[in-house]
Amino acid sequence: MIISNGNKKNFNITNINNDCNLTINDVIGNKKDNRECNSIYGKLCNITRYLTNQDRCYPSLDDGITVSSGESTWEQGSYTEIIPANTVTSSFRIHKIYIESTTDGGCWQLDFYKGILGNEELIGSIRQSGISEIKGDAEIKTKCLDANERVTCKASHSSGSEGITISIGYNHS
Repeated sequence: MIISNGNKKNFNITNINNDCNLTINDVIGNKKDNRECNSIYGKLCNITRYLTNQDRCYPSLDDGITVSSGESTWEQGSYTEIIPANTVTSSFRIHKIYIESTTDGGCWQLDFYKGILGNEELIGSIRQSGISEIKGDAEIKTKCLDANERVTCKASHSSGSEGITISIGYNHS
């Protein structure tokens, strides 16, 4: 109930995670909405979690994963598993690709996928160019991935038949 100028007005509170959007209250949301909800409160909850959760890397305390391009110019190599299933046990987003080493600078395209073998779905791509032995990182923004999701990568290169070693920066959502 809201009191304005001495008049009482009923202000209905929406159900948790209500997506009806019939009233302004539905759009704003309930303070108990979670990040799965499309209300403004639910979206703010999602953004806050993304910005405040600790960044992690995979693999941790180990060498990166080498991904090979196809034999020909701009030919994609095979799927290389980057994060095995059941490794990250809560929902997460990939936000950075750390480039540890390359066999040739040239120009690289890395395409990242989620899903089980034979049912992969593209979740993001980066393109990086430079001189031989590039090192550094590249920004990437994936949607929220489910806990225990498997992530793979295919690489392609401007001259073909090259390798790049990477690790992943992610945070829990």
